[in-house]
Amino acid sequence: MLALEEVRVKYGIKGYSTIQGWIKRIGKLGALPKIVRVETPDEKSQIKELERQVQELKNSLAETQVRFLIAESQFEVICGQQGLDPEEVKKKLSAKLSSKP
Repeated sequence: MLALEEVRVKYGIKGYSTIQGWIKRIGKLGALPKIVRVETPDEKSQIKELERQVQELKNSLAETQVRFLIAESQFEVICGQQGLDPEEVKKKLSAKLSSKP
């Protein structure tokens, strides 16, 4: 854990009373959580941007999974219409693709 002086200097806090006031308002130092995180405005906006990117990636993954399920269903329907076993067709396609350089 950082000493009061290190925290004060790192985050540009002018006096000790600010940090001590926080500690008094929150409670005794021993009652505080094991990890206390102080963020600069830059860090806070960077975290928000990363959270936005994570959500965007989750949405993209969900969309991709839906598209895959649709394509898989269409493949099975077409195989059924042609009287083919979808698993056999997959095996043959896989063997063909793996033999190509």
